[in-house]
Amino acid sequence: MLQIYVLSLQRLKEKLFISFMMFVCEALAKFEVIGENFPHLVEKVKAAYEQLNRVYLKYDEAFCTKEVQEADKVRTTAFRELREAIRWYTAFPKVEKKTLAAEILLKVIDLYGGVNISSQGMNAKTAAFVNLIEDLEEKYPTQVETLEVGTLLNALKKAQKEFNDTYLARAECEAEMRKGEMAEARKDMTEAYRDLITVVNVEAKEDKKGTYTDFINFMNTEISRYRVYTGQGQVGSTGGNGGGSTGDEEDGIALKSATFHFANGNSQKFMLEVGTPIVAPENTEGYMWKPIVPELMPAKNVTFREVLIPEEEATATFHFLNHTEEKIKQPIGTPLKAPKNTEGCIWQPTVPAEMPNQDTAYYEVLINSENPGDGNGGNNPGENPGQGGTDNPGQGGGSTGGNPGQGGNNPGGSTGGGDIYHPDEDDEDEGIF
Repeated sequence: MLQIYVLSLQRLKEKLFISFMMFVCEALAKFEVIGENFPHLVEKVKAAYEQLNRVYLKYDEAFCTKEVQEADKVRTTAFRELREAIRWYTAFPKVEKKTLAAEILLKVIDLYGGVNISSQGMNAKTAAFVNLIEDLEEKYPTQVETLEVGTLLNALKKAQKEFNDTYLARAECEAEMRKGEMAEARKDMTEAYRDLITVVNVEAKEDKKGTYTDFINFMNTEISRYRVYTGQGQVGSTGGNGGGSTGDEEDGIALKSATFHFANGNSQKFMLEVGTPIVAPENTEGYMWKPIVPELMPAKNVTFREVLIPEEEATATFHFLNHTEEKIKQPIGTPLKAPKNTEGCIWQPTVPAEMPNQDTAYYEVLINSENPGDGNGGNNPGENPGQGGTDNPGQGGGSTGGNPGQGGNNPGGSTGGGDIYHPDEDDEDEGIF
């Protein structure tokens, strides 16, 4: 049943929230069938977005006040004066020591954009100036002293500090001014969005023609991206979890924790909806996660730790019905991913989640055997059991159950004693968690 995925809007910060709602409006414009079938809900979404955008732009544009602009102008002028003083020394090659120092400092300035620093945006310019000042003070004090530009460097440092103070003071003021109005606009937007997707999901359950399929798929592709950005997993539907749940909840969604402990002592923790995919962090080189990370988030909190990948390896051989085979050699205990089966077949014995501690073999058998598990062997159970292996399909070989030794999963073998691998009953089974 196709449904629009759940997205916890509370986790979206201001700009990300606005960006997502802009996408929603673009999706509604692209798929006119939604507006045709639910005109009032679509108009409500559009009106809420227009108000949200007005509130945001009003304060965003007003943020760059005269005081901030003046402070930015002062620091830009201080930077230009410093750069020009340094560049001046490159015109006098006879003063070798100073020329060399000037060339070094100009290269440092160029690392942060050179003359183009002054034309960058305010945030980019701030990052460039702060890093440049730090480098000149800590890494190149000798060159600064040689060129006697310490006074100009201090002037830039002072101008940058005054800009920071002005900018932050304005930011705090604007934050208080916009808090109430933005919160109200966001609340209305959230309500309008949820009303729309609730109705679309309800209608999609009863729709046999696929009227909303393209719209839902389009929405889910983008929602998956936002879920990853905010640590909500990649998928999940508004269908819920089939009943009440214990544990954390956000926007009515049951959340459980997946904690990953790295070998260096660091850790990462994700709160995910039950039943959504787990995207494990990349391992430290030479390590793997234990226990093996499942595809979907279980209904309990889980923990994974990095362990060294074993040096000892084993081989798993997969025999296909067409008499071809594929070998997979990898360290024991690492996740084992079986090749895709031929249509209508399964692997026998069942492929374990981890590479066993010895070489193993797996064979394709038909799923729709007429009498599975009768112990008579054969890919067609019941036909002359025990007269060979899978080299002679139907005359013995891979039973889907029962006693596989009656025909043998040993290709080309004879009666009796098959070659199916059965894990040692005493082997430790860690399970998934």
